[in-house]
Amino acid sequence: TPADRQWLFQRKNPTSDGRIEWAFLVQSGNIHEVCDFGIFGAELAPTGRQLAVVLGTVLVYGLGSGPLARALGLAQRQAEGVLVIGATRFGRSMAEALGRLGLPCVLLDRNPAPLAAARLSGLRTVHADATEPHLLARIPMGGLGRAMALTPNAEVNRLAAQQFEEFFGRSEVYRLRDGHADLELGAGRSLFLEGEDAETLEARMNAGEQVRSTRLSESFALDDWRSLPGPNALLLGRLDSTGRRHLFTGTTEASAQTGDHLLYLARETPAQTGS
Repeated sequence: TPADRQWLFQRKNPTSDGRIEWAFLVQSGNIHEVCDFGIFGAELAPTGRQLAVVLGTVLVYGLGSGPLARALGLAQRQAEGVLVIGATRFGRSMAEALGRLGLPCVLLDRNPAPLAAARLSGLRTVHADATEPHLLARIPMGGLGRAMALTPNAEVNRLAAQQFEEFFGRSEVYRLRDGHADLELGAGRSLFLEGEDAETLEARMNAGEQVRSTRLSESFALDDWRSLPGPNALLLGRLDSTGRRHLFTGTTEASAQTGDHLLYLARETPAQTGS
């Protein structure tokens, strides 16, 4: 804490325990403070032995904290949760479907009315503008590894995608189709097939379609699924047998294997294991 640091600053002859405490502060990006305040002695810079303590601490934290957290059930190897931006009917249906498959979801929108309906469905929500600065501090990011911008406003989707690229990385940020090439905008990746934009998806929802899921098996493969929900079913993505989620874009071929869960938009549910 700042008080602890101030206490250590004022100590003229820190003990070995104090030096160890300062070594641990390096994990928080404070190595410059260790050197500037001469905590390891009168010298401006630490000696070779003292520097080894610092570097050893960094290695222990960097290499050991991840496996330890996973062993204790406090962290995952790959965060598969989704930040859904836009509480439209399609956005809520997508978040609910992902939640039923066990993926953490947070629904964000500037309009409180649809968020109230989402909370009744058990979804976590954030009332905020997706383009406002310093937004990450207001979002419970635990378990989230991707973002989907699904608002009916193409400009908001682009700005939100650009903002969250800095946190999730470009390959893990998606937006609805808006007629612009991905490389041209540098704002995430376009979702779904050509022509499936915000207006089309909401029209599908108004016609009674829902985001559904079904599990493939040796006796119920992708080709079998194609014959069940009707010719207009839109394949959205899949959750593979390891729990990793794959969204389909206009440049990815729709493929799936035994054990995968398909996500799709349709009126009817396959009788196999759909939902």
